[in-house]
Formats: sequence, structure tokens, C-alpha cells
Amino acid sequence: MMSRGILIDLFSTGEFHECMEMFHHSLVHDNPILANSVAQFIFMWTDDTSLDPYDVGVVERRILQHLTEQLIKADEVRFSKKKCPLAQEYEYLESKEIH
Repeated sequence: MMSRGILIDLFSTGEFHECMEMFHHSLVHDNPILANSVAQFIFMWTDDTSLDPYDVGVVERRILQHLTEQLIKADEVRFSKKKCPLAQEYEYLESKEIH
């Protein structure tokens, strides 16, 4: 299995990789930095209005959907344990400025 640092690097490159389909929500339950990297990757591909819709193919859309579902599932698990959402925890990090 990949380390979380390698996973952060993977999402930071901004390119799609087949191993993203293996990403599981359990990797981010207690890792708001990794969760933020995944979210930024999703936003980069879904919020960019300069992209031609054909720039994101079926496989890429499937990966984006999978990643989104995994982040949602991670927050659901956190809620069940009475923890705040990952995005909120990331905002509370003092070290986020270096990430």
C-alpha cells in the first residue's frame, strides 16, 4: 500500500492515475491533509470552466465520482464518531500553511 505522503503527491500532480480507483475512505478518516489534497484534485477538474467537456473522459469522470463518494463516506464515518468534517478539521490545522 502507498504511504499517505505518496498519495498526497499523487493528487498534487493533477493527473489521473488508475490507482485512484483503489482509494478508500479509511485512508482519510484521520488525515485532513490528504483529504484536502483529494478535494483540491476534484475541484481542479470540476470547477475549471476553461476545460472543454471532452477533456474529461468516461474513465476520468468515474474516478472523480469515486473520489467524491469516498470523501463523503469518510465524513459519514467521522460524524458517526462525533468528529467534525474533514474540511473543518483542515481549517483548524496550524500547519496547513505549509501544505
